[in-house]
Amino acid sequence: METIQGSVPVPDPTTLTNQLVEAAVTAAVERLEARLHGTDELNIEKFSNIGTRFNELNARLTESDRYKQTALDAALLANKDSLRKTEELFSKQIDALQKTVDDLKGSVRQSAGAHIQGTETLAWVIAACGAVAAIALVVVDLVHH
Repeated sequence: METIQGSVPVPDPTTLTNQLVEAAVTAAVERLEARLHGTDELNIEKFSNIGTRFNELNARLTESDRYKQTALDAALLANKDSLRKTEELFSKQIDALQKTVDDLKGSVRQSAGAHIQGTETLAWVIAACGAVAAIALVVVDLVHH
């Protein structure tokens, strides 16, 4: 039952329109807030999953680093042991060569004392030195390989 008072009808359509617009805006804001809240929860869950994945990856990398370090330590120890054994072998071979040189010196002295020709003795000494040098080169080659 509308009555006209002046130029504004009763009830005022402008007031009714404003109330309807306000109700629609309020409903839209509530829906938007609900969606944003749901999106926030979804984002929190996604980021939580990403954090979990990073933690798992970090744990695997840490474990992998430990395995690598253990393998490196074992390789270095084996290399150190191998070098020690090579050094011992090389030392033994040098001692054997020194004994051979000493024996050759004794032979040279005996030869000189027995009046063997000097050139023959010199030839034996040179041959012996060549043999010693050849053995030394073989030993050096074995050490480097």
